[in-house]
Amino acid sequence: RRVLKALLPESGADIKGHMYSRQDLLAASEYSSRPRDFDALIRILDHELRLITPTDPEGQSLDDDEAVPTQASPHRKYYQLTHDYIVPSLREWLTRKQKETRRGRAALRLAERSTQWNAKPENRRLPAWWEVINIRLFTRKQAWTSSQRRMMRKASIVQGVRMAALSVVLAAAIFSLRYVVDWNRRSRADSLVEAVLTAAPDAVPYAIDNLRPLQRFALDSLSDRLNAGIRDRGQRLRALCAIAQLAQVDPSAIVSLIAEAKAGECVSIISALSGSVQDAMAAIESSAREAASRSDWIVKSRLAIVALHLGDPRLTQEMLEVEN
Repeated sequence: RRVLKALLPESGADIKGHMYSRQDLLAASEYSSRPRDFDALIRILDHELRLITPTDPEGQSLDDDEAVPTQASPHRKYYQLTHDYIVPSLREWLTRKQKETRRGRAALRLAERSTQWNAKPENRRLPAWWEVINIRLFTRKQAWTSSQRRMMRKASIVQGVRMAALSVVLAAAIFSLRYVVDWNRRSRADSLVEAVLTAAPDAVPYAIDNLRPLQRFALDSLSDRLNAGIRDRGQRLRALCAIAQLAQVDPSAIVSLIAEAKAGECVSIISALSGSVQDAMAAIESSAREAASRSDWIVKSRLAIVALHLGDPRLTQEMLEVEN
């Protein structure tokens, strides 16, 4: 099939085509390492099937046993198809065989596109990007004709430019989409943060749970509000508790607000401090010593209650001791 394909004329022509030297046909057949098999193949195609015939460079047909050597090219034989009328049948048979394999289909696509583009070099006649990839994967570049090489070079340039432009458009679209999505999430997070700051004390834990799906945006919103300065003590406490449960915050900032916290806010404070009990207890003990130095037993008792909820009864025991 490779030998007959080499002897066929260009697609669209029905004349028997040019002659090829024995050496060229040997290379086309990929029998270079099997010269005896190639000789047997040539005998079958010539003597038995009468599909090819030996000829000389001047175009005269010769019998196979006639000498063909010339002074310019000694010991070389040339062959071509025997008749014009076998060209359509051979082309149809070879095409049908090629379609049976992926490599064959890629080679057919290459030949088809090359013929179309070389006849009228327009970009719309070039293979699409997936066809370029398919051709490069399943055909051998060394086997391409000069016209096919020109077409593939042009296709690679054009498709490369198109892919680069498409990449820029896609990147811009993805960036825009991400910006819109992030903006919507940030707006949603702002609304949920506002709900946390204004919620009733017993509803704060549930409001904070609503922030978890938007944790990154909620933390940004909470940090922005704290940096801007929240004057309301209760809202500041809620913001700190939310940050502590979503990420991490200095426990001393929350502990400093226990003195004026409302009874209903105790649950939120304990939940916020539960994530770092050791640091929280250090801050509570420091505040308790300071309160004791002022004889502020109410604040110390509040601190003892929180410590007890965190699993540390020492402050409570200390406050219940009776002096003799």
